[in-house]
Amino acid sequence: MTAVAERPTQTLEVRHTKQSKWGRRAPLLPALIFTIVITQVPFLITIALSFTNWNVLKDGDSPAGFAALDNYKSVFTDANLRTSVVNTVILTVGVVLFSLLVGLGLALLLDKKFPGRGLARTLLITPFLLTPIAAAMLWRYAMWDPDLGLVNGIAGAVGKPVRWRRHRVDRLDVAVPDGRPDLPAWSGSGRRS
Repeated sequence: MTAVAERPTQTLEVRHTKQSKWGRRAPLLPALIFTIVITQVPFLITIALSFTNWNVLKDGDSPAGFAALDNYKSVFTDANLRTSVVNTVILTVGVVLFSLLVGLGLALLLDKKFPGRGLARTLLITPFLLTPIAAAMLWRYAMWDPDLGLVNGIAGAVGKPVRWRRHRVDRLDVAVPDGRPDLPAWSGSGRRS
C-alpha cells in the first residue's frame, strides 16, 4: 500500500515542476521567436533563392525562373572551389590558433607580478573601451552629419533633406531638425540621471 500512496505524490511533484519550468521560460518566448524569425527566415529565403536563376547584379533584366540544382552543379564543378575552401580553412585555423596562443601567452605573462603590470593590463583592455567611443563617433558623424550623414541621405532620397542642428540638453548632446529645438521627445533626456 505504501508504494501506491507514494506514486500520486511523485506525479503531482513532476507536474508541478513542469509547470514551474514553463512559467520560468514563458518570458523568454518572445525573444526566442524574434531570434528565430530574424535568423531562420532569411536562411530559408536564401535556400529558396538558390533554386532559382535570379541574379542580384542584374536589375530585374531577366525574370527569376526555377533552376533546380543547376546552381549547385555550377558551384561544385567550379575549378576554383577547392582552392577557395582550402584557403578559407587555412586562414581560419591560422587566425584561431594565433589568437589562442597570443591570448594564452599574455594571460600567463600578466598573471605574474612585475613592475608595470597594472599599466600592461590597462593597455590590453583598451580595445574594449574604445569600441563604445568608436560607436558614438560613428553615430555622431556618420549618421547625423547634415551633409554626409546616413539619416539625411535617406531623408533626401525619400523627400526633402533635413538640416540638423546640435543642441546641448544638460549633459546630452542631441541632434534635432533645424528650427525645432523644443522637441518633446528630448525634453527630459539626460537630466541628472
